Amino acid sequence: MKKIFFLLLAVQALWAQNNSGFDLLKLPGDVRMAALSYTGTALGGDAGMVYSNPAGVLRAPGSSVLFNYQQGLLDATHSSMAALFRNAHGAWFVDADFLNIPGIEIRGDVPEDQPRGISNAFNLALGLGYARYIGPWQVGIRIKYLFEKYYLASAPGWAADVGVQYRNVAPGTDWGLVVQNAGIMSALDKVATPLPLTVRSGFSYRLLEEVFDDTLLLLPELIWIKGEEISYAMGMLYRPLERVELLAGVRTRREALSWSLGAAMTYDDFTVRYAFSQPANGLNGLNSFGFVFNF
Repeated sequence: MKKIFFLLLAVQALWAQNNSGFDLLKLPGDVRMAALSYTGTALGGDAGMVYSNPAGVLRAPGSSVLFNYQQGLLDATHSSMAALFRNAHGAWFVDADFLNIPGIEIRGDVPEDQPRGISNAFNLALGLGYARYIGPWQVGIRIKYLFEKYYLASAPGWAADVGVQYRNVAPGTDWGLVVQNAGIMSALDKVATPLPLTVRSGFSYRLLEEVFDDTLLLLPELIWIKGEEISYAMGMLYRPLERVELLAGVRTRREALSWSLGAAMTYDDFTVRYAFSQPANGLNGLNSFGFVFNF
């Protein structure tokens, strides 16, 4: 039990710092989102946008399949996958997100030399969504089936994400807003896990368009999670070459500063991404890896 308690406390300190549960929903499901320090609500892109703002998938050039893996605390693993299917009228997408904490020893109330067995804890989210244009607005919705298991108790639940985007709200500026994790869980043993209701709003500002030709983006963002103060984040995306992206971000919460860096390279129909995230609380930095196939 010590292992799971330590891990859950570390995840809350790293990502949420509040009293909500279901830690999977506090993690960046996409490597690009991790590299930008949770900014990018106003961006467009491939299937990874379902984790940032489902409305952004409408700006993808075509359909895509995405796989992500994030280094976990202790022996935990966090992986995700998403598939996006574009058509003339909008876009459908499906996704799966999984956090696994293995090697939890099962013991009784009385101290024992040997555990009675080995268990695990995990969070699972399965999503289905649709996005389309409504006038000048991009609108996307994602419905998620949730399942959690901690030690020997388990519970299902559901949640929804709703996002909008509006392009060119000002010269060279796009705007996005997303509400995430609005839903409810069934009781886990005796008490239901509260979900981390989140509201994020941000801009994508094209810096020095005459010089950089839309290749340098500044991404300011406000992030509110139920039960904690508003945090501020700033991301930057630069495309020095047509098929290369360099990413960076910083985020401040309760006078603590975290930062991240990342890169992406595309060859033919394949894109490989990497992100390094350094939390503000002294924990080791995290590495994230992603792979995208466009079709």
